[in-house]
Amino acid sequence: GHTNLAMVVAEVDVDKYDEITGIRVVHAQMSDLGMVGCPNPEDCIFLPGDRSSAHKCHHWVESCDKWFSGSDLVVMERQPLCGLTGIEQSIYIYIKQRYSAGPNHVRLLSPNSMHCHFNMSSDKSVRREEIVQISGAYLEEAPAFRSAKEKDHLADAFGFILFYCQTILPADLMAQRPNRFAGFAYRPEPPRSPPEISPAPQ
Repeated sequence: GHTNLAMVVAEVDVDKYDEITGIRVVHAQMSDLGMVGCPNPEDCIFLPGDRSSAHKCHHWVESCDKWFSGSDLVVMERQPLCGLTGIEQSIYIYIKQRYSAGPNHVRLLSPNSMHCHFNMSSDKSVRREEIVQISGAYLEEAPAFRSAKEKDHLADAFGFILFYCQTILPADLMAQRPNRFAGFAYRPEPPRSPPEISPAPQ
């Protein structure tokens, strides 16, 4: 969102069998893009007349460089077409261009898929309570979560991490694992052409 832009950074532990053994929140923050200023107007890539949402998104991503540059994966909530898609796409493309390590490094995930996965209510106000119950145990030590008046924004952000880990990550890990049986695969040799027979000498 523009006023309630939530970000959560988590470490995910995976054992040698690609099983998730733990998820720990290492950082959580709430931001208001309206409060994001230009730290260096003289050197800014935007002209004064261009300083809009894209400009604020640019500087917000820059301010979070420590977290984006060290992340193996970034998941983002896909916004509805009638919602804040401009902010979503500005942040999405800037992170992909600057930090992406491949096509799957930044993922846009559907909120409806997350709601279905956790069997959440179709009522938005009820969902806000449900996601806090789902994510609260992971976020309870984060100062930003404890002090937030509306905890559902940070809980939503962590909910997408949890949703990804439980649904998409296992397949991603399996795809990265080398095929141990590749050397044993049966590959029939192509048929050999019959040897040429020289005519008998006369």
